[in-house]
Amino acid sequence: MKILVAPNSMKGSLDAFAFAQSVEQAFRKVSPLFEVRTLPVADGGDFTAQVLRRALSAVPVKLTVYDPLMRRIEATYFVSGKTAIIEMSDASGLKLLSDGEANPEKTSSFGTGEMIAHAVTNGCNTILLGIGGSATVDGGLGMLDALGFQFSDASGNRLPGVGASLEKVAAVIPVKFSSEISIKIICDVENPLLGAAGAARIFGPQKGADPEMVERLEAGMTNWAGILEASAGIRMTDRAGMGAAGGISTGLVAWLGAEMVEGADFIFDLLNLDEQLGWADWVITGEGKIDGQSLGNKAPVALARRARAKGKPVTALAGTFEPQATHLFDGVFPVVTGPVSLREAISRAEELVFESSCQLARLLLQAATLQLPGFVQLRKAEIMLEQNQVEAAEALLDSGLPENLAGYWYLRGLLEQKKQQLGAAINCYLRCQELDPGHAAAAHNQLMVRQILSFWNPDLYNP
Repeated sequence: MKILVAPNSMKGSLDAFAFAQSVEQAFRKVSPLFEVRTLPVADGGDFTAQVLRRALSAVPVKLTVYDPLMRRIEATYFVSGKTAIIEMSDASGLKLLSDGEANPEKTSSFGTGEMIAHAVTNGCNTILLGIGGSATVDGGLGMLDALGFQFSDASGNRLPGVGASLEKVAAVIPVKFSSEISIKIICDVENPLLGAAGAARIFGPQKGADPEMVERLEAGMTNWAGILEASAGIRMTDRAGMGAAGGISTGLVAWLGAEMVEGADFIFDLLNLDEQLGWADWVITGEGKIDGQSLGNKAPVALARRARAKGKPVTALAGTFEPQATHLFDGVFPVVTGPVSLREAISRAEELVFESSCQLARLLLQAATLQLPGFVQLRKAEIMLEQNQVEAAEALLDSGLPENLAGYWYLRGLLEQKKQQLGAAINCYLRCQELDPGHAAAAHNQLMVRQILSFWNPDLYNP
């Protein structure tokens, strides 16, 4: 059975790579008949840069920038050819602040602008900017400040690029960028700039704003929207996604021609997800919480839509879920199976994902035995070999079973190994690994057989 494991990150605990690895290890533990491919995904939120880095074979670039409170830190972005992959949270993220430091009137996106400027100065003409996890509601003032823009109040006094300046901005001196510079803002939310679902009222409290501060930020963002529309001639208030990351996209769209892209689908295309879905018999995705926000085309939901379009079943693993957000999945399984604190659940996330995945793997193993052509015979052959019924297993494997499955060649290798045909066993295990490079049992058995041959004939590999 071919399993595609394509999870999003679990915010605050497992990144998408560790998540996928835990699921893969569970499936391989349950049965060697599973073929598993991992394809960690993202949607513009946490860990987007790392996912894109692997997809584009990008290399890291380190530099010193200002954090949200204008303290010097080391940050990293990635470069592939002339494309720079920048994750806003690496320079301007909430993760960089200690308890009690979050304050969206004081925090700045300046460091993100420094990374963009560094990439452009060093020859990049395409910027892929992931904007999840920010600590700011500054309308992008800090980032634009780092790019050379200047802001002043009604008296002509220059303003710093922080959230508190939004209400005071009266004039902007913009910077003209080369038309050859392309900026794509990878976004995972559709919030507008203003209003009940806007930058201040939705994201302000998440970043440390009390109710009074939220209202000041809303007034400031309203002023900023008017300045943008008057200066650049582009409407901001009716554009979906402009409220994301505290409105950081506004100036990039207004003055630098940046393009907002729907994060999940943009990244899926870079990862060639549709090709992987075509290969799979079953798809597993997941993230920390599947809820109403997930329906705004977050990665697991976007993936479920694509899988359904190809007729592929898809199951999600999540820390928690809301039933009303699960209708696109063929089952959502919580990874927390007992009463534990949030802190404990986060610290044990890898273990919890592994255990839940083992249960899911056992269920799918039984389903595959009943439904997939040839799989019931492979399962019978596996049991026969476990019981040392070598002749019966050989007869079953010789009965025309599909030879394009890694599980077939793994069982054939076991059979040859039990018959002491060790060279043939190695060839079978190699064929298994060609079809499923991560097949740990085939790799282990192949190594063991080679060691046996080397012990019997130490000159075998040294003629």
